Amino acid sequence: MQANFTNPNRKAKMDFSYAVLDLYYGRTLIASQNVEPFSLPRAVYSLRVVQMVTSTQVRLPEAEMERLKTQLSYNAVEFEIKGAFQARAKLGSMLRYSYRLHADCTFTVNGPPTGVLTAKYCKTKG
Repeated sequence: MQANFTNPNRKAKMDFSYAVLDLYYGRTLIASQNVEPFSLPRAVYSLRVVQMVTSTQVRLPEAEMERLKTQLSYNAVEFEIKGAFQARAKLGSMLRYSYRLHADCTFTVNGPPTGVLTAKYCKTKG
């Protein structure tokens, strides 16, 4: 998947020292991925490829298996991504501040083999 990281601040560069994305189907965690630390200049966004690979060891509860079968029959499978981030901004040489961000996104893709994004909703809070 491609994740969009944005620095809307026009005065400060942002350093992301910690970023983890967790992929869920229903309430079941099916994949997790760390993102290498990176920086974003002022007022810039960056698309980053994040490989989310799940294991055949992940087992869905019976109710979620039934829901998956139904969603596949409608050719629309819904997932959730939860992200946790540690960001730091630097304004000039003296002023620095850091904070944690949390993202919660739901998205729908076509069923296999294409998996094309058809809908998304994200919210971020600090």
